Amino acid sequence: MLKAGDWYFVALRRGKPAIHRLAKVKAVTILDETFRRPRRFDLGEAWREAVNSFEASLRRERAVLRVQPQALSRLDRLGADMAEPLRAAKPGRDGVREAEVSIESIGYAASLILGFGGDLVVVSPPELRESRPARRGGRRALFEEAEQGMTRTPSKAMTEPGRRPAVARGGCACGAVRFEIATPAVWAWHDHSRTSGKAQGCAYATYVGSWKSKFRLTDGEDVIARWDEPDTGAVRSFCRRCGTPLFYERAHAPKMINIPRVLFERSVGREPRYHVHIEETPAWAYDNGRLVPLKAYPGVMHQRPTKRSRTLEIGELLGN
Repeated sequence: MLKAGDWYFVALRRGKPAIHRLAKVKAVTILDETFRRPRRFDLGEAWREAVNSFEASLRRERAVLRVQPQALSRLDRLGADMAEPLRAAKPGRDGVREAEVSIESIGYAASLILGFGGDLVVVSPPELRESRPARRGGRRALFEEAEQGMTRTPSKAMTEPGRRPAVARGGCACGAVRFEIATPAVWAWHDHSRTSGKAQGCAYATYVGSWKSKFRLTDGEDVIARWDEPDTGAVRSFCRRCGTPLFYERAHAPKMINIPRVLFERSVGREPRYHVHIEETPAWAYDNGRLVPLKAYPGVMHQRPTKRSRTLEIGELLGN
């Protein structure tokens, strides 16, 4: 059986069919024993039963969700068990749909729902509804709190007299602009907003936040261009020579400066563990799906389109 680029085979274990991944076989020993395929054995049916049994073992809990019409195109991120019942539900006059879905666990379901913001609401169970970050003040409040000074205690390297603080240096693509910040940085995060995506020319941008008092521009001030966002009041800076996006200064955090993580040459002392505006992630962005080498193009990987699995006979699988 070929499934998602991996080969599997079925063998009898204690009189019952068991599925194994071919790549996991390290060695084969030929025995004197013989094997006769059961007369009514159906490989495709055995596979379906095994998959259904496995998936059923994961979906042990139920939840009721309510989705806004503008979020229907993003439901695939939830997986088929949650997306299909919501799509099949009859919409109300306002287009809102409500359905009961199967979930693996409260924690896993909460992590999937998080990226939808207010477009996907948990009706029940209470444990899932209460687990969402929105119950603790919302994602925006959490990240703004970080920008205003979630890490307010300076490191010893910054405060001890006569001791030079550790720094992380960076610059633009052409090298005309150079800068440095004291480490560790205040925080780091992935920005999935449409605005940052356009400004950076990518699916999402990863930023490092630093106090302006701990930031120093060492070269290239004369080649920096600045643009004020009319809607937010934020200021974005770019290199005039090579076009590299440099700095992102937000109106609600005037003491902070945010810099693309990729511009730094070494560690900044903070891992980017936060995600903001994930509900704005474009549908074409890479979703960590399985990648396989592209034949005849060394170094190129590609993601296969979703397709139905193909059932093979055991003899065909083994090349007979």
